[in-house]
Amino acid sequence: MLNWSQGWDETQVRAAAWSGLLPVKFRFSSGPMLYRYSFADTSVAPVKEIGVVALFDPQDAAARSLVRNSSLRIYGWNARSNTWHGLQSVIDSTQGTVTAALPASLRAFSLLASQDAEAPVITLSVGGQNFADGDVVSRNPLFSAYMEDATGFDLAGAGIRLLLDHQQVDPAGYTLFQNSGSRRSLTLTFAPTLETGSHTMQIEVQDINGNSAMLEAAFHVEGVFSLVSLANHPNPFPQETTIAFNLSETANRAQLGIYTVSGRLIRSFELQGVTGYMEVDWDGTDDDGNEVANGVYYLKFVAEQGEQRIERIEKMAKLQ
Repeated sequence: MLNWSQGWDETQVRAAAWSGLLPVKFRFSSGPMLYRYSFADTSVAPVKEIGVVALFDPQDAAARSLVRNSSLRIYGWNARSNTWHGLQSVIDSTQGTVTAALPASLRAFSLLASQDAEAPVITLSVGGQNFADGDVVSRNPLFSAYMEDATGFDLAGAGIRLLLDHQQVDPAGYTLFQNSGSRRSLTLTFAPTLETGSHTMQIEVQDINGNSAMLEAAFHVEGVFSLVSLANHPNPFPQETTIAFNLSETANRAQLGIYTVSGRLIRSFELQGVTGYMEVDWDGTDDDGNEVANGVYYLKFVAEQGEQRIERIEKMAKLQ
């Protein structure tokens, strides 16, 4: 096995800056260094992690401060994603050593510092609408999980796990998207086929510093075409209101109609291919753009799936 060191290139400097990482000098070096290893026989590939050691100056005041703050660690360089990946490290402050296990997928490492201790934030939606724990979903929902973190994610580092009903989902069963210009956000999309009944889902993610977050969600599949809920909020409303409904299965066509007490249709919304929880904003105007007067109105909801039809009427009021 061959080992050598070199200074950082522009890509590594930029990746550290994006993630808020501070380069730390190795002992006996004048600046940040990248240590690589390779095999003389290029047909040989590592099959397990390799122990690595980085030396720092224990007498250096800046290094001692980083040790006290638990900020110092070894980071592996992922050349596939151009991302630094924090490794669990053990520090000997007396000897000035940092040791870690470098995964077989990485061939280079360096010494960096980060004070990041915040977990990523995960937001879940279904069919482009906000999701609330316990919601009713269709048998073929489209889940989207949006993940954010100040230091970023290493998509190639496989820091994500998705579990459906406590069984891990193969990565081929979902899609991950990451903007190539920034590593700070990540979107997971998942479109399972579900049986009727209750289900759970867990999404686990790690940022490049090893801070982890988990989102747990429970949901239910009715198995029949039905309207779970229909309401508007606020009600009464002063000027505008949000109409929310929840369908257990996908409707080929849905219509929201707003009527006066005399039965005249003043505003309508046509929707196609809707399912699950949906919200429609009404600005309190009729189809001609005129503001409606104070009073009571009727909300009529109609949804169709093949030959099946759902119809419900609710009352709302404008009070300004």
